[in-house]
Amino acid sequence: RITIPEILEDKWFKKNYKPPVFQEEENVNLDDVDAVFKDSE
Repeated sequence: RITIPEILEDKWFKKNYKPPVFQEEENVNLDDVDAVFKDSE
């Protein structure tokens, strides 16, 4: 069997691969329940 690290190093897997870009989120105090869930509606 092939392992995940071996798959990630394979030429086929890397073809046209673009690493994901994540948006920076504002810092939210997780103790503030309203702020944590305000965008989930």
